[in-house]
Amino acid sequence: MYRLFSLVIVLFCLSILSVEHSYAQNADAILATSRKKVESLGDMQAKFTYSMSSARLRPVSRSGKLYYKKGKYRVHISGQRIISNKVTKWLCLPEDGEVIKSSVADGDGPNPGEMFNVYKSKGKTSYMGTKTVHGIACHQIQLSLDVSNLDYNKAYLSIDKRTNLPVKVSIVDRKNTTTTYELFDLKTNSGLTDNIFVFKQADCPDCDVVVD
Repeated sequence: MYRLFSLVIVLFCLSILSVEHSYAQNADAILATSRKKVESLGDMQAKFTYSMSSARLRPVSRSGKLYYKKGKYRVHISGQRIISNKVTKWLCLPEDGEVIKSSVADGDGPNPGEMFNVYKSKGKTSYMGTKTVHGIACHQIQLSLDVSNLDYNKAYLSIDKRTNLPVKVSIVDRKNTTTTYELFDLKTNSGLTDNIFVFKQADCPDCDVVVD
């Protein structure tokens, strides 16, 4: 009876190791499945936290609400609104009474687009195991990049094992600054219209538009 019990334990452990080995071999497949799911979304909205940390800078952490649709985004954070239609970005600063208008390529601050642009990057993937993030069982994927025209060279993704959608994405740039996005209460395909990704005066009443 003892031998039978021991055999069952051994077989169980081997099966777990086999599953983890299979995941390790298929990090590319997991990322590809998640990429396909993200690209198939009509839109998404979620509560989120945004943080930056490095040895050189004081850590920054903020929370808010984001709306995203095929590269367009709208962020409500710390009393501000950041709106982008993929070409132009508007930073609404009601306390300063102005809206800073610039190209998408310019400016700092939260840009959820970069979280999803990671999926378009090609590099070496590594399976880092599974981990529970905000109560959700996630695959942990590391993506290492060596592309000269990218600002970042490494990314860590926590991907929901059930939905294949990202729960947490950390991006490490070449100065070793880490930018992390964490998503909560994610909703998809809500029918967001394109006009919410364009600035309107109602977004920042009594504000002047300044072109950067």
